[in-house]
Amino acid sequence: MFLVFTATERMARWCRRPIELGPGNEGREEGEVAGQAKALLAVLESRGLRISKKARTHILACTDIEQIDAWLRKAASVASVDELF
Repeated sequence: MFLVFTATERMARWCRRPIELGPGNEGREEGEVAGQAKALLAVLESRGLRISKKARTHILACTDIEQIDAWLRKAASVASVDELF
């Protein structure tokens, strides 16, 4: 039996991976945050949603990985980017 997931579901599953924190992992954590922010933008763009410059800047400036994860989960069902915030 094969499971079929949409791109949004695959991205959401990938983004739920735990992040290893601790000494020496600061750069990795920053990379994970940046990667999730870019994934969020990719999901929104693939859904054909208009992303304003202000919203794009807000998403890319966020450093809270839990917040980005919450936005990513909502991105699958919002009718506009404004509903994320």
